[in-house]
Amino acid sequence: MSVLSIGNELLRGSTVNTNLSLIGKKLASFGFEPKIQTAVPDNADDISEALNFMMRNCGLIISTGGLGPTSDDITKKTFADFFGLTLERDIKTAERVRGFWKKRGKTRIPETVFNQADLIKGAEVIDNEVGTAPGFIIRNKKRKTILMVLPGPPAEMLPMLDEKISSLIKEMDFEKQRCVEILSSGISESLVEEMTVRAIGGEKILPAYCASAEGVRIYLKSKSLSKINAARSILEKKLGQNLISRGAKTVEEEIIDTLRKRKQTLSVAESCTGGMIGGKITDIPGASDVFNGGIIAYSNNIKTQMLGVRGETLKKHGAVSEKCAREMICGLKKVFSTSAAVSITGIAGPGGSSPSKPVGLVFIGTEYNGKIEIRKYIFSGNREMIRRRAVSSALNQLKKILTR
Repeated sequence: MSVLSIGNELLRGSTVNTNLSLIGKKLASFGFEPKIQTAVPDNADDISEALNFMMRNCGLIISTGGLGPTSDDITKKTFADFFGLTLERDIKTAERVRGFWKKRGKTRIPETVFNQADLIKGAEVIDNEVGTAPGFIIRNKKRKTILMVLPGPPAEMLPMLDEKISSLIKEMDFEKQRCVEILSSGISESLVEEMTVRAIGGEKILPAYCASAEGVRIYLKSKSLSKINAARSILEKKLGQNLISRGAKTVEEEIIDTLRKRKQTLSVAESCTGGMIGGKITDIPGASDVFNGGIIAYSNNIKTQMLGVRGETLKKHGAVSEKCAREMICGLKKVFSTSAAVSITGIAGPGGSSPSKPVGLVFIGTEYNGKIEIRKYIFSGNREMIRRRAVSSALNQLKKILTR
């Protein structure tokens, strides 16, 4: 299997290739992963050269991008020419394109948009239920290859992939691999690897790791599902509180699920993270069941006026201190009266540091059922990484206090 991403914007960095991630995750759910991934510009020769290479090495090729109405969207014609096929205007599709534009209130429709109604004769058409550009499946029996041609916008690409990928994998009769994903947080990649190797033992299981500020994703791949499940059970026990439960995709989702089951609530007080913790929480559907609200106490005035941090505390210990984090969380509880609470204050940089308080110094407070825990952290990296790591640590600290 391979993925061919088409578009100048991908190569110049103005657009992130999220399609590759989405396709990779979808293939992983079937126990497969791409052998090759290539990004090429909107150029017929480059597209053809990449396709030629992939056809020599892969049986299933998934292409994304270049099916739009503009002059640089040449993917469809390039593939048609490559396989010796022709384009043919489809009246039904043309009317669908027209109706799509009229629904958007457009009185003048550019003629070029109807290029999307030119279908590849001899290819299987995949209807686009979100946008206007259809997708295609081209089968080349001579070279035993299937090319799946999908539009670039992820919202249009993913439903088409979901609809067809299972049947195409079955059609290609690939040797099936099994793959499971285990999510961890608050633990280093090196420790995760050490635990994973021990859990696998001498079994023929291929592990892989993906680390980020939010945690480490572990992938176990093998032909034997029973061997994977046995290793998974061992690893999950070893991870303990650093394991994200199977029903959740992120720490924040597990926190919300835990509080919802207990019919309890949460509030946050943030300084250096400027609302990022609240943002993570409210990104989860149904967060309103447990999240009462938060205060972004970026300035000292707000810390004192809204959270009751004492002026004496700020003068003697500073805003970035254990004392301030503790008073922030106590004041937060008075404002929101929630079952759980989080406070965070620190120096994200690049300025604002001193010899005794370096960039990356962060104090995080968590409170649950009357028990307050304040922890000191020193994070490395630039401003963005320090803030991301601070958010991740705050959520992990809260998760652990909830599950003790």
